[in-house]
Amino acid sequence: MKYNKGKGPLHLKKEGFFIRATIRLGLVLLSLFLLFSEASVFASSLIISQIEIQGNEHIKSDEIENTIQSRAGEPLSEKMIREDMQAIYDMGYFWGVEALKEEGEDGLKLIFRVRENPQIIQIELEGIEQKETEKVRKLVTLGEGQILNFKRIQETRNRILDFYHRKGFFSSQVEISQTSLEESKCKILIVIEKKERVKIAEVMIEGNFHLLRERILSLLKTKPGQYFDERKLREGMQRVIDRYQKRGYYFASFKEPQIEFFERRGKRVNIALEIEEGKRIFVFEVNVEGNEHLSSLQILKILKPGVGEVFVPEFLEESIKRLETKYGKTGHLYLRIDRDLEFDREKGQVAISLLIREGPQVRVGKVSIEGNQRSKERVFEHSLLFKEGEVFDVEKMRESWRRIYNLGFFEKVSIDPLPTSSREVMDLVIQVEEGERTGRLLLGAGYAQNSGWEGMVQIYRDNLWGEGKKISLDWKFAKDKSDYDIRFLDRWWQNKDLSLDLSLYNKEHRYYDRENYEKRRRGGKIEWGWPFQKYARCFLGLRNERINISQVDEKPLPEGLEEGWKTRRSLELTLDRDTRVRDEAFNAYKGSYSYLSMETNGGPLLKGDLNFTKYKAELREYWRKDEFWMSPILALRLRGRLGERLPSYEKFYVGGQQTLRGYDLNEFSGNKMLLGTLELRLPLSKNMIGVIFVDGAQIWHEDPQIPDCRTGWGFGMRIITPIGPIQLDWGIKETGEGKFYFGIGEAF
Repeated sequence: MKYNKGKGPLHLKKEGFFIRATIRLGLVLLSLFLLFSEASVFASSLIISQIEIQGNEHIKSDEIENTIQSRAGEPLSEKMIREDMQAIYDMGYFWGVEALKEEGEDGLKLIFRVRENPQIIQIELEGIEQKETEKVRKLVTLGEGQILNFKRIQETRNRILDFYHRKGFFSSQVEISQTSLEESKCKILIVIEKKERVKIAEVMIEGNFHLLRERILSLLKTKPGQYFDERKLREGMQRVIDRYQKRGYYFASFKEPQIEFFERRGKRVNIALEIEEGKRIFVFEVNVEGNEHLSSLQILKILKPGVGEVFVPEFLEESIKRLETKYGKTGHLYLRIDRDLEFDREKGQVAISLLIREGPQVRVGKVSIEGNQRSKERVFEHSLLFKEGEVFDVEKMRESWRRIYNLGFFEKVSIDPLPTSSREVMDLVIQVEEGERTGRLLLGAGYAQNSGWEGMVQIYRDNLWGEGKKISLDWKFAKDKSDYDIRFLDRWWQNKDLSLDLSLYNKEHRYYDRENYEKRRRGGKIEWGWPFQKYARCFLGLRNERINISQVDEKPLPEGLEEGWKTRRSLELTLDRDTRVRDEAFNAYKGSYSYLSMETNGGPLLKGDLNFTKYKAELREYWRKDEFWMSPILALRLRGRLGERLPSYEKFYVGGQQTLRGYDLNEFSGNKMLLGTLELRLPLSKNMIGVIFVDGAQIWHEDPQIPDCRTGWGFGMRIITPIGPIQLDWGIKETGEGKFYFGIGEAF
């Protein structure tokens, strides 16, 4: 065989060397892979026997352990350890974190050694006037005596910058530094440079065709003469975009604002905004996939917007929430709804596709109750709308929570689903925290302009024997008044959904000024109530009483009154509906309460000496913008009363704290009455609420001409005390005269 000179054999030698080297390298890499794989398997097989925190002096070990994922009894994970170190550092209290592993007889101990930041012993402010110091200090989230926290430094800086930006100091700067002092101590220095305020000279809008310039400016809330705040401007721009999208202009957007600063009697700025509205988008197709429990037709009836309608993203999200609620009522807790929007911007169209993953239908498993020390099972048995084995219904769970909380026995109520080994079964844990007091003894005194000094005794016990029963005694007495009322309520009589309300009373009143007579009432009432709808109940009441009219100081009785005793027997039918939801301060903040009632007295069935009829109607509504309990609440109350053949002492009265504030108690009377009250309630704390109110009333006799509406307005306080709610009101009538009111008990 011939080879080219110096090439053939040499070529073969080099090729053989390359192959051998490649094989050796592969063997080495394979050995390393196997070695590290074994080490990894060995490491993953190590079980953490103990976790220890070292180096912390001020920050509690429990707080650090709650931050990490590693747990004793679980396998060691290097990846999790790195994440734990980062989580500890992100707490902001430490300048150093390291993890150590220590093997002992009991197993592997995992040690996190931390190095705490110094303790703050002084905080100084520089660069601002003395009058601003107090306001700025309230923005500082660091505190003397606390451990320095990096996160709070950034939070403090942002809060101070935001404060001054809103005041027009657009170019303000905040520097926060620390100076080391003695061992593990430091001083914080906050230097604020406000610089010059910037006022808005002009706001120019371009590109708008479907929203007027004035409307855009009102949404921006940024106008000439105001101090410039870029954050406020950006928030206003988003409100404008939201309004465009509600009109179907989904792709509406602002170009980057053109902001021009200049000097003219101080620093000024011109703002130029250009809007790109785009085309209005219409829905041309809606597709639904994956649904089995609900038909596509049922889903399309819920889904908005539909084909041919203007596309509004907000409407789509709201309808998907309604769809989730509908599925939630049928036990589909694992429901997932993915939406896909395919736009054709040229044609102004969108195709909506929903992919529904229903998951299994879930049933209620074991229902357990925790935290009830006094309350017996029957309290929950009659309040809960779900039972073990039933299909899980989210709406029933929410309504059950509302019913339990509205009883007033518990300060906290939670109903939490608990997964089980089966995806088709969900246990429920009801946790309650019982109120410290369900009883009350109140001794009080007050002064009213009409009746003078009054005394009061109230004895009250609710959730009696832990069975949801209630007993009370009220006694009010004065020179011309003596009232007592003994009442017993069993919410679930004979352990059924039937309430029983018994009362015995004696009321003695002397009426002066407009009418001179004494009236005494003695009697009792029994009332049954039962549910007939989700939020509604029906009540049937029977009353039997004796009424005595007598002269005062030998003066003649008013016209139409006869002296002596009369028997009154009545039958009353009432329908009420209550959807109110209360917050953690037990204030009704959403929902409504309404009732209708008819009371007939005498007649061939009831007999008695009096024959008349009363009709009553009432509506209460509550609104709050969000769920936060400190947010203002708007409350509306409307009342109507109508009487037929009423004796003069059975007529309706208006005036005083419960009807028309600013006027004397029972200043007006008649057979027909309309009342309206609007209150703005401002929670100041969980036990105190400020109130601004307006009252209006019309009351008249059989005269067909309705009198003018009388109004009163004012302000007040509601204070929750251990002896019950206290109402303090200052009412002002139309003439401008004011009157103070004091009362005990809930208003409405």
